[in-house]
Amino acid sequence: MWHTITGLYREYTGTGLLFVLYLAAVVFLFFREKNRERRCLFVYVPAVLLALYFQPWLSALFLRFGGEEIYYRLLWLLPVTLTLGYAGVMLSEQAKGRFRRAVPVLVVLLFVVSGSLIYASPYVHRAENAAHMPGYVVDVCDAITVPGREVMAIFPDEFLQFVRQYTPYVCMPYGRDVLLEEYNSHHEIAREMEREVIDAERLGALATRYVCHYIILPEDRAMEGSLARAGYPEWKRVDGYTIYRTDVFDLGTD
Repeated sequence: MWHTITGLYREYTGTGLLFVLYLAAVVFLFFREKNRERRCLFVYVPAVLLALYFQPWLSALFLRFGGEEIYYRLLWLLPVTLTLGYAGVMLSEQAKGRFRRAVPVLVVLLFVVSGSLIYASPYVHRAENAAHMPGYVVDVCDAITVPGREVMAIFPDEFLQFVRQYTPYVCMPYGRDVLLEEYNSHHEIAREMEREVIDAERLGALATRYVCHYIILPEDRAMEGSLARAGYPEWKRVDGYTIYRTDVFDLGTD
C-alpha cells in the first residue's frame, strides 16, 4: 500500500524541484501571510490534503472503489500554480533595494528550470488553428460531418483524444480509453486497427456491425483484401488520410 502511495506521489511531483518550490512557498506564506482566508487556502487546506493523502486507510478506500487514477487526483486539489504565483509576487514586493528587480527574475528562472518542455509530451501539440487541434483532425472531421445529424467513424489512434473535443457530431465506437493501460479497455475494432496488416474485410464487417459510416486510415496503411468489397469504397483523401464511406447506412447527403 505504501509503495502505491509513494509511487503515485513521485509520478505527480515529476523531477521534484517544482514541488520543493511549492512546499517552500507554503512555508513562506505560513510565516508572512496574515489574511485569514488566504492562509486557509494556501497553507491549511494543502496541509490537510497532504496529511490525508499519506494515510494508508484512505488509500485503501480509494483504491478499492476508485482505483489508482482517482486516488492520484487528490493531489490535483493542491493549488500549486496559484500558490507559487502568489508567493512569488509577495516575495518580489517584499524585496528591498537592488534585490527588488532581481527577485522576480530569479523566481521565473526557478520555475523554468524546475520542469520540462510541455511540447515534449506526445499528447501535447502546438496550436495549429483556433480549435487548438492538429490540423488533420479538423480537416478530416469537417470532411465527414453531415449537417443536422451525428455520424459514426473509425479513426487511427492519433485521432482518438481529439475528435470528441472538436465536434460532438462525429462519434466513435470506442474512445481514448483503449490507449490507457489502467482502463484495461479492449475493443474488437481497436484490436483489428492495431494489427500490422489490417484484414480489410473483417474491419469492414465490424464497421457494419457497429453502424459506422466512415473508416479513416493513413494512405500508406497496410491492408489485406479490399474495403470496397467489404462495403466501404474509398470516398476521398484528406491530409494524408483515406476516408472510406459506406452506402449501407443512409447519411442523408450526397
